[in-house]
Amino acid sequence: MLKPKKNITVKEIKRDPFLESIDKVQAHYNQKRSLYLNIVLALTIIIAGINLYNRNKNVENNKSSTALGKALISIENKDYENAKFQLQRIIDDFPKSKNSNLANYYLGKIFFKEGSYEKSKKQLELYINHKSNHLLTKSAILMISNILMDENKFEDSILLLKKHNIPNRSSFHDNMISIQKAKVFYNSGNETDFKNIIDLLLKKENLTLRQKQIVEEIFSYNQG
Repeated sequence: MLKPKKNITVKEIKRDPFLESIDKVQAHYNQKRSLYLNIVLALTIIIAGINLYNRNKNVENNKSSTALGKALISIENKDYENAKFQLQRIIDDFPKSKNSNLANYYLGKIFFKEGSYEKSKKQLELYINHKSNHLLTKSAILMISNILMDENKFEDSILLLKKHNIPNRSSFHDNMISIQKAKVFYNSGNETDFKNIIDLLLKKENLTLRQKQIVEEIFSYNQG
């Protein structure tokens, strides 16, 4: 004989584990909905802010690149006054761009050519302290070292060269660093270190023709 079906009461339905879980999830959602909305809104604002920042940064980089190009054309045409004005504008108007740091280098180089060594050193130090991984760093080091040597700050000049004496793929720049060291040692009266560097340079096969001429000229100083 079939057993009569058991009637499921409303109370038992309410105690159904699955339904209770659904109810709890819904209750949690209702309680946390405003929090979730705030989080989503905050993330939306952050993402929009990042996109706006990147867009503004790209615009800034494009503008500073155009300005730097104009400054380099002025340098090529030996219009140094105009170049200095343009480079200073880049530094002032786009201080956080990479082109601003390049402007420091080129401005320092112009000052070096003009004999304004204090101004030159200031701009070149700003450039190298930015930790640029650019070949121009070696050129900046050479100019600062030469300024220090002319000020009879031989130890500072050598320390600067040693600090940044990191071999790279450019044998030309590495050779120029060694040549500068030889010049500083010669001017400081350190004949031993001077001769050691010159001997090494004279044995090198990767010197350019101009570098060979410089080394031979420096070597002749000690022979005369």
